[in-house]
Amino acid sequence: MLNRQNQIKQLWIINLFFLIFYMSAVYNSSWKVVRANWMMVEGIIIIGSIIALSYKLGKYKIEKNFEIKKILRKNWLFCLIFTGSILIRIPQLTGGIIWDAGEYYGRLITATEKFDFSLTSFLDYFNLANHPNYGYTFFTGIGEFLFPRKVWGVNLVVLVLTAFALVFLYKIFNKYIKLNKTTSSFLCGLFSLSPLVLGTSGYYNPDYGIALFFIFMLYFLLERKYILFAFWSICFVFTKEVSAIIYFFFIVGIMIAKILEKKDEKAGNVFFTIFKNPVIYISMVAALFYLGYMKYIGGVTKWKQVEDAGSNFTWNNDGFNCFGFNIEYIVLKFQQMFIENYRWIIIFLVLLGSFLILLFKKKLNLSVNKYLLLSITLSLFSYICFNCLYITFALVRYNYISDLLIILVLGMIISEVSKLKVKNIINGSLVVVCVIFCVESFITTDPISKSIYPLVSTNSISMVYPGYLGKNIYYGDNLVYNNQYSFLINSYDQLLKKVNYDENQIVAFPGIFDGSQINGNGEIYQVNWDKNSSRRTFENLSDSIIPIKVENLESILSIKKKKDMPEEVVVPFIPYFYWNLGKNEVKEEMKKNYELILEGKTEGIQGNIEYQYYKKK
Repeated sequence: MLNRQNQIKQLWIINLFFLIFYMSAVYNSSWKVVRANWMMVEGIIIIGSIIALSYKLGKYKIEKNFEIKKILRKNWLFCLIFTGSILIRIPQLTGGIIWDAGEYYGRLITATEKFDFSLTSFLDYFNLANHPNYGYTFFTGIGEFLFPRKVWGVNLVVLVLTAFALVFLYKIFNKYIKLNKTTSSFLCGLFSLSPLVLGTSGYYNPDYGIALFFIFMLYFLLERKYILFAFWSICFVFTKEVSAIIYFFFIVGIMIAKILEKKDEKAGNVFFTIFKNPVIYISMVAALFYLGYMKYIGGVTKWKQVEDAGSNFTWNNDGFNCFGFNIEYIVLKFQQMFIENYRWIIIFLVLLGSFLILLFKKKLNLSVNKYLLLSITLSLFSYICFNCLYITFALVRYNYISDLLIILVLGMIISEVSKLKVKNIINGSLVVVCVIFCVESFITTDPISKSIYPLVSTNSISMVYPGYLGKNIYYGDNLVYNNQYSFLINSYDQLLKKVNYDENQIVAFPGIFDGSQINGNGEIYQVNWDKNSSRRTFENLSDSIIPIKVENLESILSIKKKKDMPEEVVVPFIPYFYWNLGKNEVKEEMKKNYELILEGKTEGIQGNIEYQYYKKK
């Protein structure tokens, strides 16, 4: 009876997710009168089903199992870290949408606006940038349905997912890795406050979803709630192509652990035991869903960097968007995964802990969970291999999952090393690292990162460029490794507000400005200016929302007739861009036809931009 009640509860939770998605879509598209009445009837039926199931579970006494005061008292440190983790993310809810995040968000806007409640519309539009990220867009789409074009609606959903992920991660450390509550809390803080995870929490991208869904999947597997495990497995696999690879090796790790457990038995019995494990055949559900997706699209993936690109599954050591063994690329990837943003501290702790385990192996009497160890280490190994051998853009933001997996490995190592009675040293070290991580999340301070990467000027504390060093460096997603990238976003809003931007003005960059994206990225996504709130917005044009016009300054200066020149020109000097014209040169050229009205710079510890504002004489 209890088992059936548990299964009903799991189905109820999954049903609730679909209900929320469905009703948020109904709310968003209530103007579609033709379908509205029938959709509301369907909604009432679903709500009725939820209520009926809730009544079925009526004797499940929550008050006896959920005593808030008792929970807070026993887990006060985690509650403190949890609250801080949520509060520190709130300022990022309204920003961070630029470069790839802008493209992802722009495509999510299109998906929600074109969604017609059919499965095909979901499959055709919710695969952002042609990645199979339906799991992530299923949840974040709710935020966009409820608060269209507001940005913070999507980020709010991500924040809620993050909150649940931290709770589940804490339980994994405490209950299953057998760490005390203090160490479990600090390890959660280590993940939550890591520069990539905290610093880019407002940067909308499915790579973050891989880490979140892995936590959900792992937690419900350990809790033996296999229906929810199956659901989160599907969400995990349908977040990005690499997550399917990680999932395969995750399951392989569980199978190997089972084989090792039964190594003394006959081969036939071992085989039978493996496939008797519900995890194995439940994992096939996710595999079947992905096979169905492949059948629908006619291949493994629809993603290509350019439309006329060939297959992504070729081998070329000097190629791009293909597999290959490129030493320079592999070294760069290792630096990103194991060094940048003080990651080298975590790696040092992992190596030190491993050394202590080897040194005191007999004394420690190792009791590590083989299922956890093998599934997590194989998942990490598969990600490292894919990340190093698939040659594409070398972006730090791909590494959310490796950050999580390495911290999980560290947790398992600490659970063994703690037997040496060094808990205070361990916890003290974790506190120091958490503080360092929190600072690094907003400004670049890591001395090793600054020694191995080129520095990037911000007119304040320098950033680093952890990408490829080519003839033309692209300053875009390569700068998204902590929150310092957002100085450009904040500076844009300050700049346009200070010059009282209106329809008569044009923003003119004094040289190459690819990646500036002050007004979006062409047809991919458009950002406008809201004159009333004095901020840039994704909302559609109206009387108060106007387009931001952008041009190259040299193009304006090349206009021969003065009457054809724009009335007002705003010239921003982004500190890390290549300028064909410097500030003084711009003044010399502009004074022929324009009067300098205002000159200044934006404000911000993370960085700022200087600007000049001209009016035609």
